[in-house]
Amino acid sequence: MLPDTPPSSATILIIDDEPVQLRAIVAELSALGFETLIARDGADGLLKAERGRPDLILLDILMPGLDGYETCRRLKTAPTTQAIPVIFLSTLCDTAQKLKGFEVGCVDYITKPFEQCEVLARVSAHLQQQRLFARLAEQIESPRQEPATLADGKDANSLDAVAPLGLRFVYRAIDILLDEMADPPALTELARRVGTNHARLGREFQTYLGMSTFEYLREQRLVRAQQLLATTDWRIQEIADAIGFKRAGDFATAFKLRFGMTPREYRSG
Repeated sequence: MLPDTPPSSATILIIDDEPVQLRAIVAELSALGFETLIARDGADGLLKAERGRPDLILLDILMPGLDGYETCRRLKTAPTTQAIPVIFLSTLCDTAQKLKGFEVGCVDYITKPFEQCEVLARVSAHLQQQRLFARLAEQIESPRQEPATLADGKDANSLDAVAPLGLRFVYRAIDILLDEMADPPALTELARRVGTNHARLGREFQTYLGMSTFEYLREQRLVRAQQLLATTDWRIQEIADAIGFKRAGDFATAFKLRFGMTPREYRSG
């Protein structure tokens, strides 16, 4: 069963010149309530991404015409599609090719042949992450007015000028948590550093992100771990240390609970 399945309104665009190979994935996504769009090459994919505005794109690399790298690069330079998360699905499996994928803007890279549950787990994880960013963006955009300048000369449409005080606390806390992920401050200290108390900071995280500060930090740690597993040859313990887990076993347990596989299985996949 796929955990944390996003709402049925989510749309997945699959760009692959041999979509028959993904028939099982398409069927499972549809069964879970996703809408799926299919494109058979990069040019068609760009057009359908522009018109359909999918929530996530599964993209092959080896295609005639525009390959996956160039397609992703163009998606990330177009204002209307640059925020859409892209997951590469490819038979190319060496580190240099994976790194190139991340360089052109993908959020994840899965090698073929793959386990169906792995693709579904990663789709779910990245859609959840995308919803968090969208929720924050909405909170920032909603109070925007015509451009103005404050008395001290600052742009009135800066974050501190337009965002509610609670959202500013959340953003400041996020900056600290991401910068100090390996050894983050305790909640009371974190709240003090952003200018509030721990009870209010906890409430604001629930209001704007729908999760506690600990849940947010855990999610970001595991997303960072995905990136490190895909782009480095660090040992599991080194990755655990980098994201704030003292023991590799605890990290592996948390990773498997979140993504349905161990860090080693993720890396070897």
